[in-house]
Amino acid sequence: MKHLALKFALTLIFTFSFSIMYSQIFVDSINVVRKVTVKMNNGEEFVGDVIKQDDDILILNSKNGELKIKVIQIKKIEEYTYEGDFLFPSSHATRYFFGPSAIPLKKGKGYYHNVYLVGNFVNVGITDNFSFGGGLEFFSTVYGRPIYFLTPKVGFEVKENVHVGGGFLTAGMVGEGNVTMGYGVSTLGSSDKNVSFGMGFGVADDDLGVTFVFSGTTRVSNSIALLTENYVFKNSQNTNNSYIGIHGIRILGRKHSFDFGLLVFAGVVPLPYVAYSKSF
Repeated sequence: MKHLALKFALTLIFTFSFSIMYSQIFVDSINVVRKVTVKMNNGEEFVGDVIKQDDDILILNSKNGELKIKVIQIKKIEEYTYEGDFLFPSSHATRYFFGPSAIPLKKGKGYYHNVYLVGNFVNVGITDNFSFGGGLEFFSTVYGRPIYFLTPKVGFEVKENVHVGGGFLTAGMVGEGNVTMGYGVSTLGSSDKNVSFGMGFGVADDDLGVTFVFSGTTRVSNSIALLTENYVFKNSQNTNNSYIGIHGIRILGRKHSFDFGLLVFAGVVPLPYVAYSKSF
C-alpha cells in the first residue's frame, strides 16, 4: 500500500509539480528591449521609456503619452525587457499547466500556485538560473501526515530562443518516505510560443522508471494561451507503461492566471483540471 501511495504521489509530481515556469511578470528573458515598469504607492503601474528623472520628477514616455510622476509617489522602478505581440509578457513561462519549461525563474521573482484548491505550491528564484519550490497537500496536512513536494530547478539560455534546464522532483508523505526523480528539459521558442522536450529518471524498489515529456504553448491573444502537457511513463521491464496528458487554456493577467483543461489518463474518462496562480 505504501509503495502504491508513493507511486501515485510520483505520478502527481510529474503531472503537476515541475517547477516549474518563468513567473516573472515584467521581464521576458527571451525578447529584450529597454523599458521600465513604475509601480506606484497606490498600486497603479505604468510601463514606458524614461525621458528624464531627477530627485522630484520622473518623466515617462508611455503608450498613453508623456507622464510626469512625482518620485515621492513611486514605490519601485523595475527594468521591463519584454518585446512581443501582446500588451504584457506571459506571467508563467517557466511552466505549462505544472510541467516545466527550461526557461528560468529570475532572481527575486516567484509565484504561488494552487491546484484543485488542495494543492498549494510556492516557487522562488534564488538566482537568475536557479529556483527552489515546494508544496503541501491541504487535507493530509490537516490530518498531521502532510504529503509534500520539493522542486528545485536550474535553467539556462544557450542561444536565442533555446533554453536547457533540469532539476529534481521529490514527493513524499511525512513518516512514509519519499520518491525522488531527476529530469532534464529543453525548450525551443519564445515565452509566448514554445515547445519543450524532456526525460525524467527515478528509482522505486530497485525498479528504474523513465518518463518522456512533451509540452507546448501558444498565445492567441493578450489574455488567452493554449497549452498541452504530455507524459509517457515506462518501467525497466516495459511492463507498466502509461500515459497522462493535460490539454486546455490559460487565462492570463499581469499578476494572475487561471488554468482550465482536461486531465487525460489512458483508458479513463477525462477529468477537469483547474488551477490558479499569482506572481510576486
